[in-house]
Amino acid sequence: MLSKKAFSAGMYILAKFFPEMRNIVEDPETSKLWFKMLRDMADDDFERAVEYIVKSFRYPPKVADIRSAVIDSQPRETAEEAWNRVIKHLHSAEGYWGPPKLDDWKAHEALKAIGWESLQMMTVDQKPILRAQFLKIYKAYEERDRKAQILGMPELQPQAKRVHELIKDLANALPDSEKKTGE
Repeated sequence: MLSKKAFSAGMYILAKFFPEMRNIVEDPETSKLWFKMLRDMADDDFERAVEYIVKSFRYPPKVADIRSAVIDSQPRETAEEAWNRVIKHLHSAEGYWGPPKLDDWKAHEALKAIGWESLQMMTVDQKPILRAQFLKIYKAYEERDRKAQILGMPELQPQAKRVHELIKDLANALPDSEKKTGE
């Protein structure tokens, strides 16, 4: 949750760099509305977004710009990087035995949609097609996740992520003997 202290400091900085924002900072009612729209952010995220905006925006930000800046200022794996990790694993010795363990749920779901067996048996002619499909699926999940983060509405995030996390939690809760027989 965004503290009033971090919000005030961030808005003060924005008003210094964008004089058009002074009325937002000086008007208590407007400032209260802005805080209400941003209060679900963490202090660190808000501070990083303010710095990102100051360094990269030419015009004063709106609430949506600040929410987007939180996401844009975070380092994230791109769809192309995820594809390259999958292909690197495919060509490694472990690739023969099965798909990689992917931390990025979007990459995991894109790989699941294409199918590991399809990648193992792909020909040179099929590689650009499967790559394009992987990238398209990954980017669709990424856009949906981005929208959920901007709006602060986790219910928009794909159910696949929640199901994947639930399965992982259940697997971790099983005794070791049951994990081996369940595989």
